[in-house]
Amino acid sequence: MGETHLRATLREVEREHILSTLTLCEGNRTRAAETLGISVRCLRNKLRDYVESGFQVQMPKSGLGQPTFN
Repeated sequence: MGETHLRATLREVEREHILSTLTLCEGNRTRAAETLGISVRCLRNKLRDYVESGFQVQMPKSGLGQPTFN
């Protein structure tokens, strides 16, 4: 384990966990939220914050277009 990993904040650990779960769920927000034990609305809000902070967010595999965060 690297020193950088040991200094990760809870917010960073949460973000990485959410984004990796979303990737494992192939961008399916409903499945990711269920897996994480949070509501789809909570997940959507967190993903919007990540995008606004410049992080890449996995798009749904179905190709239904750009996600809306409203």
